[in-house]
Amino acid sequence: MLYYILFFGRFAFFRKNIPSIPDKELPPVSVIICARNEAQNLQEHIPFIAKQSYPADFEIIIVNDRSVDSSQSIIESFSNIYPYIKSVVISENEKILLRGKKHALAKGIENAKHEHLILTDADCHPSSSNWLRSIASKFTKNKQIVLGYSPYEKRDSMLNAIIQYETLMTGMQYLSHFEWNIPYMGTGRNLSYTKKTYCDFGGFKKIGHIQSGDDDLFICNVATGRNTNISIEKEAHCISKVPEKWADWITQKQRHLSTAKYYKWSHKLTLGAYSITHFLFYISLVFCIFFKLGLVFVSIIALTKLLFQYIIFNKMRKVLNAPVYVLQLLLIDAAFVIYYVAFGIFINPQKTVLWKRNNYYVSEDG
Repeated sequence: MLYYILFFGRFAFFRKNIPSIPDKELPPVSVIICARNEAQNLQEHIPFIAKQSYPADFEIIIVNDRSVDSSQSIIESFSNIYPYIKSVVISENEKILLRGKKHALAKGIENAKHEHLILTDADCHPSSSNWLRSIASKFTKNKQIVLGYSPYEKRDSMLNAIIQYETLMTGMQYLSHFEWNIPYMGTGRNLSYTKKTYCDFGGFKKIGHIQSGDDDLFICNVATGRNTNISIEKEAHCISKVPEKWADWITQKQRHLSTAKYYKWSHKLTLGAYSITHFLFYISLVFCIFFKLGLVFVSIIALTKLLFQYIIFNKMRKVLNAPVYVLQLLLIDAAFVIYYVAFGIFINPQKTVLWKRNNYYVSEDG
């Protein structure tokens, strides 16, 4: 209850004023997209980005990371239509210096001509033509990092409901940490920072040996309460295609969880406090009911906790335009006890995956 009231509640109801700059001061930006065998997604999503209503100069850099499909021809066809689209090709025989997606990102940043970088993925599309404007307006004099929000497409399935819940919870976590001036992550599907921020940290070299972490670990190391801003209005969202198979989602979670051990201790403490109390609440609730221990007191505590959750969930759902019902959130919240057990014990988060290729995740050895 304290976590919901003090941590999530502060962001939900008492958010600090987010500074932004007027259109005439918008900086030129470089949009960087890394793609590996994403021909269909590129064909579908490039127009959303190419047709952005942005009053300043912008370029789109698409890094073709060793694709064997028709990705390159699609990129070139769009380059003929939109001259501000640039292709960077990574060949099969090129020496890969950084693990995971970081090598492709580094190549894109190296070829970017503008100081302000906006990152997204090939399987995402902006929610509006003002996406760039909304994100870039949060680059103020003292704000060199902008954290965006990236929801998943809505589908009618149990897996989608779970993904929607987890996406909202992740957003609540990293946005609430921002509100408390201890930002710890961003999502690579909608993330922005300056070249100076990137270069001052030494690029991805310090985390290049880690399979994932191009978004969360990088931000964990460079973001502070002073240099970071957020852009979470609906028109600033980047909507991502949702995993449609349980195996794909599990593999995705393995990648995400593999970086958690590298977080700062302060972040491990705040995130761990939530996870542990979340788990213990439901376990102790079942224990008390089963052994009939203080049922009146337990019922009052449980209902009070659920009331706070309902209020916060409902507010955050509206703030982030999450396509999920509050009742669903509460039910899945209880079911997530199984999630902690499954991913904490039975699923090995150390199993590495390199890159998504034609909807399959490819391991380090191919």
